Amino acid sequence: MSAERWPPWPRGEVIALDVGGSSVKCGIVAGAGTQAGGMPPARDVARHLIDSGAAAERMADRLAEIARGLIAQCRDPAFIAIAFPAPSDYARGIPYLVGLAKFGSLYGVDLKGLIARRLGRDIPMHFVNDAAAAALGEALARQLDTPALMLTVGTGLGSAFLDGMAMSGRALPWSTSGELYAEPALDARADDVFSIRGLDARLAPLSIRCAELPAIVAAGQVSAELAAELARFGADLGRWVRPYAVFADCRLIIVGGGLGQMFDWFGPAFAAAAGIAVEPARLGDRAALVGAAFACLDREGMA
Repeated sequence: MSAERWPPWPRGEVIALDVGGSSVKCGIVAGAGTQAGGMPPARDVARHLIDSGAAAERMADRLAEIARGLIAQCRDPAFIAIAFPAPSDYARGIPYLVGLAKFGSLYGVDLKGLIARRLGRDIPMHFVNDAAAAALGEALARQLDTPALMLTVGTGLGSAFLDGMAMSGRALPWSTSGELYAEPALDARADDVFSIRGLDARLAPLSIRCAELPAIVAAGQVSAELAAELARFGADLGRWVRPYAVFADCRLIIVGGGLGQMFDWFGPAFAAAAGIAVEPARLGDRAALVGAAFACLDREGMA
C-alpha cells in the first residue's frame, strides 16, 4: 500500500468491530471519496461491554447485536471487518484462544458462521488479527515509512511488526506471525506479565487495580509508590521487548491498548529501557477499526 495513494474503496460503508477482552470497539469506516493521503473517517465509534468468559452462543448474540445496530445506520454496507485476538484461524473466523483468560468457550467454534446466521442477511464478513489491525491503522495515520512495532497492552499483549504502511513479511524466529504474547518474560508468559492482569498483580500490595487508575490520575492522587511501580512496569517492558525490536530493525515502537492511557506514567521508563523511539498510539479506538477495514480490502478484491 503506497503512502501516496489509498486503495480504491467500496461504494458502501465498512462495518468494523474490534473485539477485546472486556469491550467491543465499533464504528463505520466510510472511505469512498477519500482523497490521496487523507485518513478515511470512522464514524459512530462506540464501545460496548462484552463478557469474554461467557458461552459461545451468548458472545455470538452480542457481536451480532452490535453489528446489526451499525448496519441499520448504513445506506449500503459493503462488508464487515472484525478484528479479533490471536491465535485464530482468520480465514475461517475460528478462534483458538486457550489459557488467555478470555474467549475460552470460542475455542474451535465457527464464530463467523454463528454471527452470520444471526444477522440473517448476505453481507461479506472477514476476520483479522486485532493487533495487526491497530498497527495498520496507526501506520496509515502516520504515513509510516520505517520498520516499527505496535504493542497493544490491555487484557492481553498484542503485537504486530510493520514495514512502513504494510505488515512486515519478514520471517521472525519466535512465531510465524511475529506475535509476542507467548514469549517468556520474567519467568512467566509475556501475556500474563505485560497486561492488565499483570499490572494488577504488581499493584496488589498497594491495594490498587488498573480499573481505578484513570480516576486516580484525574484526581491528581498518584502516590510516589504508584508512580514508581508504573515506571518499573515500563522499564521491564522496555528491557524485555528490546531484543525483539532490534532483531526486526524497528525504528519506532507504538503503544496502544487499554493501558495506553497510562503511557505518560510508564512510557518514559519504557523508552529509556528499550533504547528505541517510543510513542503512544494516536487514533485510540479508531486505529483497529480503520486498520481492519483496510486489511480486508484485498479480500474484497479492492486492494
